[in-house]
Amino acid sequence: MVTYRGRVGVIEVDGPHHKGRASADKSRERLLRNAGIHWVDRIDVRDSTSKQEVERLVTNFLHRLTR
Repeated sequence: MVTYRGRVGVIEVDGPHHKGRASADKSRERLLRNAGIHWVDRIDVRDSTSKQEVERLVTNFLHRLTR
């Protein structure tokens, strides 16, 4: 969970165990949005292998959160 400029968002990091769980993930995202979370984003753990890549993903998340 991230709070930034008065807004709240969630970043979920998905590993290989998330394969075939799209329906459960969507249900959880809906619960979060209904609870007032402004933005929910999913990141594949394989896309976060370097510090530079993680920083890019978080920067993009913060940009979308404040739209």
